Formats: sequence, C-alpha cells, structure tokens
Amino acid sequence: MQEEPKLALVPVEPVPRKKKGRAKAEFIYHSDFDKPDMEDVIMSQVPGDDAPVERGKAPKGTAVELRHLWDEPLLTREQEQHLFRQYNFLRYKIARFPSFDKNAVAPTDPNAPVSAELQEDLRLKAEYEWLLARSDAVRNRLIQANLRLVIGPARAQLAWYVGQGVISSDDTSAIWDLISDGNQHLMRAVDGFNFARGNKFSTYAIWALNKNFQRLDRKKRIRGTVDSDRVAETVPDSRDDGRADRQADRAKILVEKLLDKLGDPRDRKILRSRFLEGKTLKEVGELCGGITRERVRQLEARALGELQEICEQGGVGVFSSDELFLSLS
Repeated sequence: MQEEPKLALVPVEPVPRKKKGRAKAEFIYHSDFDKPDMEDVIMSQVPGDDAPVERGKAPKGTAVELRHLWDEPLLTREQEQHLFRQYNFLRYKIARFPSFDKNAVAPTDPNAPVSAELQEDLRLKAEYEWLLARSDAVRNRLIQANLRLVIGPARAQLAWYVGQGVISSDDTSAIWDLISDGNQHLMRAVDGFNFARGNKFSTYAIWALNKNFQRLDRKKRIRGTVDSDRVAETVPDSRDDGRADRQADRAKILVEKLLDKLGDPRDRKILRSRFLEGKTLKEVGELCGGITRERVRQLEARALGELQEICEQGGVGVFSSDELFLSLS
C-alpha cells in the first residue's frame, strides 16, 4: 500500500554557510518533493492551459467593481491540484535553499577577475530570485482564480449584520470592508490548503472565510476595534421611519429564498441558524441531534460551497437581486 503523503507546515532552518543567512519558508509537504524524477512533472505546464479560455459571466446585479472577478476562468480540479503542488514544491525548494550572499554584485568591469565564491553566490542569487518570482506567480494565479469565492460569504455575513441591527443598512462601505478582510483570509487559505487530500479548494476556502467572519462577530465591528456586543449602541438609530427595519426584513426574506435552493433540509437548518439567528456551533449541533461542533463546521462549509456554485450558475434570485446586492453593497 502506498504511504500516505505527510502533512506539515514545516519551517526549515537554514544550513549555516559562512554566516550568510536566508529566510525561512513554510510549505505543505508531499512525498513527491523528495523524488528527483518528479521535479519535471511538478514543474510542467498546467494541464489545459493551451485550450481556449472560457470566461465566466458575473451574476445579474453584480456591482461593476466586482464584475472583473468573473473574467478569470475557474480552475478545473486537475489544474488546481497541479498548481497547488507546484506552489508548495517551490516553497519547499526555497526553504531548503543553501545560504548565499544576497548582496553579491557582479563587477561592472567585464574584464575584472571574479572569484569562484562570487560566481557561486551570483548563480545562487539568480536561482533563488527565480524561485521567488515563480512561487509568487503561481500563488497569484490561485488567488485571482478564487477571489469570487469571497463574495457569497461576505454578502451572507452582511445580511446577518443588518438583520441583527449590528450595522446600519445605510452603511454602503460595509460590504467592501468585509470583502477586503475576506480577501486577506483567502490568501492565507491558499498558503494553508492541504492539496494532498484531493479536496476542492473552494470547500476549504469558504470554511476558512466563514470562520473568519465568525471571529469578527466576537472581536470587532468591520471597521474598528469595538466589541460586537457594543456596536448596536454606537450605530445611529435610523429606524424611526421603519426604513431600516423594512430593508433588514427584505434581506432576510431574500436569504431565506436562497436557502430554499439547498436540497438537504439539515443544511438549510444549519445555515439559517448560523447566519439568520446567530446561534453558536454548539447550539446548532444540539438542534441537529447532538452532532459535534466540528461536524457542524464541515456541514456548514459544504452547504456554503453548494450555495456558491448555485450563485455562480445564476440559478438563484437572491444574489442577482438589485434590491439585495445594490442596497447592501
């Protein structure tokens, strides 16, 4: 039986060489990295890159500032696995790279003698810079191809904030703060994704985004460091005319319509309890027959991934609704 690839975030210490240091790097380890005959396979062209590019279409009602996210073609599962393996292999190479003098500079005089040590430092410097540039390029491609994943969880979180009265429905900058924060955590998700398990990155990323937004509930308002329990006291009361209440009610109705698109009743119950009722993982677990908090997280991530696919296919009205998206974004 083939040995299962080991998983670790491995900070590799530098090998001393005349006190010339190098930075540490972290990577998701795979047993293929230690096989010399696999390097050409790992670093080969991404499968399907030579095929015609089919760009996606943003759902109806998407803000102009966000439509470009659908210009980046989605990655197939094979492409995703290839890129994640390549990205972590490059980080693996960087982490194990021998130390050298990063300040080494070739003499301006082409006829000047160059020592063997300087030649070696210049060679290593060029190779190291190539690894860094290639690693950044692969990482950026993974990020750009998945930025649209942030939109769905950010909208759902905003609808929950509005429904709870934590944020005024007139706060047009709130969605952008959530998206900005979500983008940062998407980047971290790219760095921490265990590609060796064969799962889709979107499932892991949406789970990570949702976990981050839950953390925001506990620690701060979207902009600032005010505890969420005190936010309601700081938000101006604009509900005298009933406008905010009506918008919050409309947002809830539209989110309910979205949840109805899910096939599994338990998935609907979990997302409704988490996003519309603000229940904790423990409370939701008890509602679902005593399942563990970790199981609730898994089911929540799966359900959010299904909703994201529904929205990307344009098969639901809630995220294509001008009333919800334009009023809350």
